[in-house]
Amino acid sequence: MEKFGQYPTLVIALFGNLWIWKIYSLSLVAFVFVMLTFIAICFDAKRTLVVFVVVLCFIQLNHTKRADLYSISNDQKRLQDLRLSAYPPTRLPVAYWLEAKPVSVAVTRLQSNFFEAMDINLYFFASHPSERVGVKEFEKFPYILLPAFIIGAIAQFNRKKAVLAIAFLVPVFFVTRYGIDANGSAFALFPFVSYSIYLGLIKMLKNCKLLGAFIALYAVVLIQIISYELY
Repeated sequence: MEKFGQYPTLVIALFGNLWIWKIYSLSLVAFVFVMLTFIAICFDAKRTLVVFVVVLCFIQLNHTKRADLYSISNDQKRLQDLRLSAYPPTRLPVAYWLEAKPVSVAVTRLQSNFFEAMDINLYFFASHPSERVGVKEFEKFPYILLPAFIIGAIAQFNRKKAVLAIAFLVPVFFVTRYGIDANGSAFALFPFVSYSIYLGLIKMLKNCKLLGAFIALYAVVLIQIISYELY
């Protein structure tokens, strides 16, 4: 467990973002289990973490607008027809196998769900430049925290492989299979992202003077993001 004496960095990583408050407004139960999962990661409590992550994933599932892996919308059907028409005529139905066969459709949807969840722009830049139609995007974490996230995520890969597998891979599996909810997004991944930021901030801001300067800059960025959300 990292020192909880690092209160400023802990508060920034856990509460200093719009995402946690969106989760709170979406579901109090989800908010509670996000907090419990974060604490379990901090204490490296693997068995407890398994329980919390699985419960959190099922809460995520309850708030996810699930779609059949084999079904496609009218717009997706239009794009599929365009791709099919681009294939040269052959004796073998290669175009059908690659584009229209149910298994191919399912694989494409799983791939889309996975890369959507892995898109770092989704978490720090309101999905820009790949904003989703019909979705009100928002910056889940201030972009100034991106370097801290990268540093912290690398640290987790190097140090806490079991915790990483539970807190990261299990939610990713659920999101890949069932998709991302348009309102709360993949909040089952929040504990991993937030804890990575926490670790990164600790490593970046060991000097108290640096911490003070960073907090001042962070506050300006956070106010900017909140103003974008409100206006």
